[in-house]
Amino acid sequence: MRLQKSTLALLGVAIALTFGVVVYETQYSGGPQAEDAETGERLFAFEETDVARLTLEREDETLVFEQNRDNPDIEISWRMVEPKATLAEPAAVAYLLNILTTDPSLQTLTATPEQLAEYGLNDPDATIELVLADDTTHFVKVGGTDFSGDNRYVQVDDRDTVSVVSGGITNGIERPVAEWIAVTDEDGENGEDGENSGAEADDPALDASDPE
Repeated sequence: MRLQKSTLALLGVAIALTFGVVVYETQYSGGPQAEDAETGERLFAFEETDVARLTLEREDETLVFEQNRDNPDIEISWRMVEPKATLAEPAAVAYLLNILTTDPSLQTLTATPEQLAEYGLNDPDATIELVLADDTTHFVKVGGTDFSGDNRYVQVDDRDTVSVVSGGITNGIERPVAEWIAVTDEDGENGEDGENSGAEADDPALDASDPE
């Protein structure tokens, strides 16, 4: 009986300690990440092809892209509207839109307006505006990195939640302007013609063979 009482006493102490730890973690661990919500959800319910206009605002620079719907018989293409009117590199646009509309979030956190600064969202590194074909508009603010230093915090449409997304979004928002512009065959031919013309003008052998 003495052994049984000791065992019961130890079991009671273990249960009490476990309960105490749970209560402490619930009430005092604090911090935004303590309120972990659902994971694995997409940021938006619509598809990449539903987006008709994309605006990327980053430090001292705004890039605007629109779907080129002039020819319904060809696949969706994009054109840059700002800062230069030209054809856009479709892979660059698709890369960013794919992250926003297809990739699941890694984590979703509940955050009060006062906590947004902890995520770098009170002064975001970039703001993305998506205008759908039905003129519905959505916004994504891109904040700082999480504890890993890779993944990013984002806020969608001023929701009371903050999502953690893949660090690939950093490549999407920091891509240089030149990489957003499509390289066409015409550009390549112009470049080659320009080089050949210059070479011919500077070739002394051609000058020597000129009867004049």
